Amino acid sequence: MKKNLYIWTATALIILSGSICTACEDINEMPDRTESNVAQAYYKVPDPVILNADEMDTVNKIKEEYNESVSQ
Repeated sequence: MKKNLYIWTATALIILSGSICTACEDINEMPDRTESNVAQAYYKVPDPVILNADEMDTVNKIKEEYNESVSQ
């Protein structure tokens, strides 16, 4: 009797695992194609900011400090 139960349980597990493994056969891995052309997309680059003398001095000091620490 126990042997019959083991056989039925094993058979049920095999059928269940087989149905689970084959259920996801047709997965759509690629997204749908769009008709828009990325190469023709328009992107506006922001206008450059002009720094005044004080800001330029600060930037130059930071650059010098960086270059000194990197060259060591």
